[in-house]
Amino acid sequence: MDYEEIEEKRYESFWKSMKGELSEDLENYNSKFPSPEAIDFLNFLKKRNIRGNALDVGCGNGRNAVLFAKNNFNAYGIDISKSAIELAKKNARINKVKANFDVSSVFNLKKKNFFDVIIDFGCLHHLRKSQWKKYKKSISESLKKGGYYCLYCFSRNTPYIPKFSPKSKNRDWYLRKNHYNHFFTDKELKDFFKKDFIIEKSYESRKGDSQLLFQVFYMKKR
Repeated sequence: MDYEEIEEKRYESFWKSMKGELSEDLENYNSKFPSPEAIDFLNFLKKRNIRGNALDVGCGNGRNAVLFAKNNFNAYGIDISKSAIELAKKNARINKVKANFDVSSVFNLKKKNFFDVIIDFGCLHHLRKSQWKKYKKSISESLKKGGYYCLYCFSRNTPYIPKFSPKSKNRDWYLRKNHYNHFFTDKELKDFFKKDFIIEKSYESRKGDSQLLFQVFYMKKR
């Protein structure tokens, strides 16, 4: 069984355990509320009058895709978990918006030069380094020239969290039960994306009251 299959089983188990219900807790991964960082990015796009097709890769329960649908985007979401997609569709129905959700992988994006916006709130930082180039190629090919891409991923400035983040300053990843977490530095992300994207904004964000920190990048396809 390869890493993608292991992750598919892991996330299917996780989303199936939600039993089709959404959480009232903003900090919960199954929250019915959109991420504050997704709201900030949406406001950034509004100021630039960006509209059109928006894709959320690894959309989970669809909370951020629903946010974009509510704001007049043609919203799409993909996830490798069938249960997550079922919950995302339910979320769209509850919010009375139209959104397109499919069980699929970021490595299997079939719409080329189609999206005006792509967001990733938790996909890249779980991919092995050997998958990064394939990931970036898929994102870049699916995004229109001049389209916007928002990345939200674990920051290396996160302090040691037992069984979650690396203890050594010289280590940027942690593996738990074969589940990979990569913690990015600002420089690492800039070096990786600068050839294909113009980085328009970057900042660090904290998840609620926890010690977990995230890198947030707004990028425009060259």
